[in-house]
Amino acid sequence: MISGGWLGHDEAVASYPVGPGAPGAPGPRGRRARRAAAHAAALSVAGDASSALLAVQTAASMAQVQVDFAALEGGREAQDLRQRLAQAQALAAQAEDLLARARYELPVLEETPTPELERAIGAYRQVGQQLRAADAALRDVAQRCERPAARVEARLAAVRAPLAPARQQLDEAETRRAAAAAAGLVDGRVDELLGQARTAYDQARAAAVTLAGAAEVARLAGVVTGDAHGLVGRLELLRSLPEEVPHRLTAGRTRLEVVEGRLPATESALSQLRRRYAAAAFADVEGADRSAPALVQQAGDRLAQARHVLARPPVDHEAALELIEQARADLARADAAARGPIDRLRALDEISADPATALAAARHRLREAQRFLLQQQGSTPDARMVQRLDTLAQRLDRAQGSLGAPHPDWWVFLSTLNAVSADASRVIGEVRAASAHH
Repeated sequence: MISGGWLGHDEAVASYPVGPGAPGAPGPRGRRARRAAAHAAALSVAGDASSALLAVQTAASMAQVQVDFAALEGGREAQDLRQRLAQAQALAAQAEDLLARARYELPVLEETPTPELERAIGAYRQVGQQLRAADAALRDVAQRCERPAARVEARLAAVRAPLAPARQQLDEAETRRAAAAAAGLVDGRVDELLGQARTAYDQARAAAVTLAGAAEVARLAGVVTGDAHGLVGRLELLRSLPEEVPHRLTAGRTRLEVVEGRLPATESALSQLRRRYAAAAFADVEGADRSAPALVQQAGDRLAQARHVLARPPVDHEAALELIEQARADLARADAAARGPIDRLRALDEISADPATALAAARHRLREAQRFLLQQQGSTPDARMVQRLDTLAQRLDRAQGSLGAPHPDWWVFLSTLNAVSADASRVIGEVRAASAHH
């Protein structure tokens, strides 16, 4: 550590040249020559220290992101990485403070006296050494992150695995829709299914950035596949209504039985939610045990009407199809209502069992956005984006603080994490779009 008075007054600087290829120490050529050499040497070592500071700041930013990512696995290794990072950051902060002090106390100016320049040379050399030591410590931390980060990446690859086949299904659906449109065989239902598939795929991509997102990614990929298949089926139906409508009626009745069979599980899930969680955590799905059966009953009535239409000549396939589609919509709503309590119970059980992992994943996504903003916009980032990310960080802090309550609102906690991750992803997209525009 540099002493309070930097270099002592009795300590002389033996040579001024620094850096590779510098010539030997200049001989005595009078005060002017000595001062010029001292000034050049001081500028050089001060510049080296500034470069070392930039390297340290870059290494610190990267090490923070790498540790956050590698530590997603948790355990002792994660604790060791965070401790080492904190030590390296403290060393870097100390060296940065010393450089700021040197710049204030020992400025390298044209009018600076030779003795002060000589003191500055020694001071900046010492600061540079400390900065390089901090840089080495930060790089060591980053290197230690490689193995755990590789394991995390492998697990994330497994989380992302359903995305590729879902993307393939979505591409095929879009291709078929374009071909059908050219033949005039596209209706509103086709575009609705395509829109749902696109939305589900985007949501799946957002969920695929956390280790805890595997179930959600798989579910959303299933939604994409289901909607894509539904779109293809719809196009085929439009080509062959007379033959297909009776089959659709049979499928609707089968679907009715499936949804109806899920109703007991819905009632069971609601019962468990009422016993184990605060009412606010599932208030929006509370009435599923009433709405889902009512929708199932309504769908059954529509399917019965469609059966009568098909049995009465002249057969109106369009009217029967409309009734079947209405029944399908009723069943979709009934299924969503029936699944609501089941999915909510699973989500609350998962987040209450391991809130730390989900919180760490949200923080990692936020830091990715912060790092991306600095990489794209440098030292003068958009103040609105900075404020937006700071607000997200505050939301995470409040969410973490809420865990100390006697009965945490787990649904609010989970919803906050999901919202922060999604908004951080949107910031990255907006910054990328702005950079491409410029």
